[in-house]
Amino acid sequence: MKKEEKIAKKRKEREKKSKVKVLLRREAVRKERKEESKKYMLEKLVQPKQNPIINMKKKDESMEDRDAKIKEQLLKNQQILKALEEEFSKERQSRDDLNGDLESKGHGNLQDKLAAMHKEVVESEEKLQNPDSPINI
Repeated sequence: MKKEEKIAKKRKEREKKSKVKVLLRREAVRKERKEESKKYMLEKLVQPKQNPIINMKKKDESMEDRDAKIKEQLLKNQQILKALEEEFSKERQSRDDLNGDLESKGHGNLQDKLAAMHKEVVESEEKLQNPDSPINI
């Protein structure tokens, strides 16, 4: 047993020494990396920022093209809005005319107006289905 204990003791001592060596190597590498990063950061702070090389002619042309496209799109949008406004005003006028007609016929509230419109629709459908009938709208 003594011999086995000595061998185990030696093995543990070697493992401890190797662990210490590995830790020392790691620390050395970490210090080097830390120093390199500090140097890099200092150099980065000291050096002035470089401006990119820009071809001003191409930049001006692209800006003009972009401006032209934006203007074109704005004009299209403006035309669409005008058409929508006209359509809305026509629909509003037709609603106002229909409402005025119903009120002139004596239908004051919404339920009376809806009932009158329903009656007209039913009569027009009957007339379309039976063109020979004497009902005229």
